[in-house]
Amino acid sequence: MSGQYYIYIPWNDADFIKSANSWATIYKDAMTLQTLLEQDHNDPNPKFSHEYQQRKDEGNTLVLRKIPIISVHGSDVSKLANILPADTLYVLGHCSAGSDAISNNNDEKLLAKPLIQQMIADGVPQNIKEIKLWNCEGGKGTFFDDTCFGSLFYEESRKNTNFPSARITAYKSSLKTINKFGRKRGIKEEGMFFWAKEIEVRASSEAVHWPP
Repeated sequence: MSGQYYIYIPWNDADFIKSANSWATIYKDAMTLQTLLEQDHNDPNPKFSHEYQQRKDEGNTLVLRKIPIISVHGSDVSKLANILPADTLYVLGHCSAGSDAISNNNDEKLLAKPLIQQMIADGVPQNIKEIKLWNCEGGKGTFFDDTCFGSLFYEESRKNTNFPSARITAYKSSLKTINKFGRKRGIKEEGMFFWAKEIEVRASSEAVHWPP
C-alpha cells in the first residue's frame, strides 16, 4: 500500500493512546534494526550476525512501514484533515463477533452512525479511500447472522455521502501486535505491523472488505 498511515482513537482513552504510541515505537525500533542489519550483513566483524541469521532461518520478513500519525478525539485531531486519497486510516476500538458497536476499556460504546459523524466532525475527509477498522472480530458475524460492525459501518458510510468511495476493512479474528524483531504474536496485517511468513497466508483470510 502507498500513502501515509493514520490511527484514529475515538475516545481520549489513556490505554488506547499508550497502545498507539507503542506501535510508533515499534516502527522506529524496527527501522533502526533494519539499518543495523543491512550495514552489518557484509561486515567482516559483524555485531548482529546472530540476529540476522536467526531471522533468515525463521523465515521472518521485516516490512518497513511509515510511522503512523496518531489522532485522538477530544484532543489533537488537526492532522486528520491532511489525509489524502492514497492514505489509510485505522480506527481503534474493542469489538466482538456480531456486535453493532465498538467500545473502549470503560465500555463506552459507539455505533456506526455516531462514529462516522464524529470522524467527519473531527476532520476526516469524506473523499477518503481506505478505512480499516482495527477491532477484534469486527468483521465476524454470529452463527445465525452475518451482520457485523464492519458491515454496519460500511452501510452507514454510503448514506448521505459520508464516505462514499471508501473501502472498508474489518477482521474476523482477535488482533494482536508483533514485537519489534518480527516475532509472531498475532495475525499479520499489511501496512500496520511486521509479520512472519508462516502466518501471512492465514492473515489474508481474516480480512473482510466492503465492497468485496
